Amino acid sequence: MSNVLILEASVIKEHLKDFKGDLKEKLRFAMTEAHKGVVGIAILSPDEKFRAAVAATILASEGEEKERLEWESKCLQALSAGISGLPVNIGFVLEEGTSRGWEPLGFLALWREVVG
Repeated sequence: MSNVLILEASVIKEHLKDFKGDLKEKLRFAMTEAHKGVVGIAILSPDEKFRAAVAATILASEGEEKERLEWESKCLQALSAGISGLPVNIGFVLEEGTSRGWEPLGFLALWREVVG
C-alpha cells in the first residue's frame, strides 16, 4: 500500500467514526468518499481508491461486521489469484462466510454504483 492510499484510508476511517447505517451503507459511504478523493490528492488510481475505501471500512468496523468485510476481501483475493493462474480453493474461502449465513455485500457492484 502506498503512503497516499494509507492516508486516504485513514481519513475515510475518521469520517466513518460516527456513521449511522448498516454495513452496506457504511461501505457505500466510504466508497463515495474515496471516489471524491477526500485527501484532495488526485494521484490515486480507481483501484487504489477502491482499496482505500474497503480498508477504511474494515478498520472502522468491529466484531462480526469486520469479520464479514475481511471474508469478502479474502473472496476477492482468491478470485484474483485464480484469474492469475494460481491454484486456489475458492469453494473453501466462500464456505467460510456462507456457513455463517453471510451473503456477499458485492464490493465491486457497490463500487460500480458509486463511480457510475
